[in-house]
Amino acid sequence: VPPSPSYAFGAPAARAEGAGSAAATTYLAVELIASVAQSLEEARRSALAEKGIDAAEFTKVMELQAQVTSKAGGTGESEMPEMDAADNVRARRQALVDAGAARGLADVLRSYRRYVMQSELERKAGGNVAPSVTTARLAARALKDLAFETGTRGRLASDGVLKACALIGSMGGAVADSQREAHEACRHDALWCAARVLITTDPRLLDAPMLLGLCGPILLNAESSEQDLCCFESLLALTNLAGLPEPHEHANRIADLPTPHLSATNVPGGGGVHIIYKLLFKDHTLIRRAVLELLCNLSQTEAFYEYNMPYEFFHNNRRPSSTIRPNEDALKLFV
Repeated sequence: VPPSPSYAFGAPAARAEGAGSAAATTYLAVELIASVAQSLEEARRSALAEKGIDAAEFTKVMELQAQVTSKAGGTGESEMPEMDAADNVRARRQALVDAGAARGLADVLRSYRRYVMQSELERKAGGNVAPSVTTARLAARALKDLAFETGTRGRLASDGVLKACALIGSMGGAVADSQREAHEACRHDALWCAARVLITTDPRLLDAPMLLGLCGPILLNAESSEQDLCCFESLLALTNLAGLPEPHEHANRIADLPTPHLSATNVPGGGGVHIIYKLLFKDHTLIRRAVLELLCNLSQTEAFYEYNMPYEFFHNNRRPSSTIRPNEDALKLFV
């Protein structure tokens, strides 16, 4: 397997306390797997983002610097960032999955969730050997990277990765404020991994209650994510779930997702449809196309029509007869 250059490029050194302990050993193993699974371009992008530098702007600057060096008599090649061939990245990820790394990473996520959900007394009795939130964040990121390859997704589903990601996605905010940012990043990548697996996996072969529990978190993750690729792939996964035949449980769960912030606006239902409509105004064309495809699969649900019809059509005497849902105009505009 070709070596990974990303580990040498800005990969963080071990920072776990108590070198030699079980938690520190787990952290080192997960960090190594995550570094091998990550491409050099992704490692560079992450390192630049931590410093507030846009990766695209950085690439343009390096290209201009290479051109200036070339015109001055130099080769202009040494100044350009090293590239990581896609075939090398794919081979490394496939080798990790074949070696059982995904199963071990899923165990790390389950151990982290079990520790977070324990009481303080249970944590003391357990000896505090559970992986830290930093370790869980690395594990989720590695699984997200492994799921990028379509050839590994079936194996990830069979190795229990989807179930582990669902457990992390269903977690609340039962963490300290100092750990909340890392915890949310862990949830984000775990749900992104689950979405990638669901794009190409037949949902009928998976656990139905688990998939029902994933509908809401994946949609909310798509709404809050700052990465267009995460939003796009999450919408594709939800489209796959919403396309299941009757009784359309998954489509109903997506369309009628409870959203607390809508209750104050007297919206009777269709919380999921409301979120999906907001994604229609994303700048990326592929996201808007994915939204329309998802809306087509949700059109078989009552919540979809309830959200787009006049209030009195479903709720007599609740609003004046002239009141029409504002998002009905959006539906006409885009569909």
